Amino acid sequence: MQSRISKLYRRVSVSQNCLFLKPDVPQITWRQNLSAPSDSFRSRSRLSLTGISRALLVYPDWGELILSGEKIWELRSCITHFRGRFGIIYAGTGKIFGTAELVDSLPPIDPDHFTSHFANHRVPQGNVNIREKYRYPWLLRNPIKFIEPIPYRHPRGAVKWVILRE
Repeated sequence: MQSRISKLYRRVSVSQNCLFLKPDVPQITWRQNLSAPSDSFRSRSRLSLTGISRALLVYPDWGELILSGEKIWELRSCITHFRGRFGIIYAGTGKIFGTAELVDSLPPIDPDHFTSHFANHRVPQGNVNIREKYRYPWLLRNPIKFIEPIPYRHPRGAVKWVILRE
């Protein structure tokens, strides 16, 4: 009997002929155990209310322009087949700041006509690297900026789209 108990429990202390045993489970502090699930639960429930299943990583400056409605073209290096509402993640923050609707992926812009479309993409004329590499405009509509950003768990390797999991 003693050996069977010792397999299931580990010895904690012996005091006045009493043996105190504790189940052999990984030790997690109460603070870790209680605060993390409530934070992630709150994020998951807020995330599920948005109805989005994916989000796009953008630099914060471009994200602000998208969510304000000033930037209606998101320039990328390739087309996308996705259509619908998606989240806007500011790169490096771990948070979703709003949503927008992707309605079309347009043919590549000729670098010579890049400046004539400034009102749509908002990229300054001096950014030659962007002009050469990011030629495919993704047409965005109906941006919504969240009052409070929603945290999310960033999967390894995600550099463009992030698939949001509950």
